[in-house]
Amino acid sequence: MRYRKKNQVPNQTRNAHINNREGQQAETEERNQYVGGTFGLHPPAGTMPLFVRLSVCFVVALLLVVPTAQSQTSTDVAFSSGAISIGVVVSDLDASLAFYRDVIGMTPTRSFDISADFGQRSGLTNGTPVTVTVLKLEDHPQAAEWKLMSFGEEAAPPRSTHIQDDTGMQYITLLVNDLGPFIERLEAHDVPFLGDTPIPLGERHFVLVQDPDGTFVELIGPIKE
Repeated sequence: MRYRKKNQVPNQTRNAHINNREGQQAETEERNQYVGGTFGLHPPAGTMPLFVRLSVCFVVALLLVVPTAQSQTSTDVAFSSGAISIGVVVSDLDASLAFYRDVIGMTPTRSFDISADFGQRSGLTNGTPVTVTVLKLEDHPQAAEWKLMSFGEEAAPPRSTHIQDDTGMQYITLLVNDLGPFIERLEAHDVPFLGDTPIPLGERHFVLVQDPDGTFVELIGPIKE
């Protein structure tokens, strides 16, 4: 009969203990992979629990929505619209309307009257009534408005030849997809180009003209073949 030393563990039992420790270590590493996955690591496909995936989706959605909501709130507090409306007094309404509609390509959208009473009480006029014709680059609620009106009188200061000749609003800038059709319409209506325009402006071109009352109009865009 063979005897073993006191407290000596049989090989079979010792191997079982080793296997158990290795299994616990593997389980710990797998659990760490799950935790790491919630912080942007990449766990094996199909191993992330459903509640973890839902939590990640919720956090991402919250990060996307909150800044947008904050920016919309701050904008809505200041202005009820992002568009600007510009009133332009011209000497000849028909001539200016033809220029901005037929040459520049703006769209007339509506017109309204300023009565003598409202003009007096609002401070806009000295009681002279006037009709305002509204044009836009596109017929969209958020598009800027170009409001033309005329009192049938020539402008008091002489017509400007350069933007530094007078104070106040001197020019508008229009960005276009293709300058070609604009150049064709300007030439067809005998509208003179100012300076050496059209001239290159990076990958685009620059055109400068004046409306019938001398307001400068910049047109910037590519000239497509």
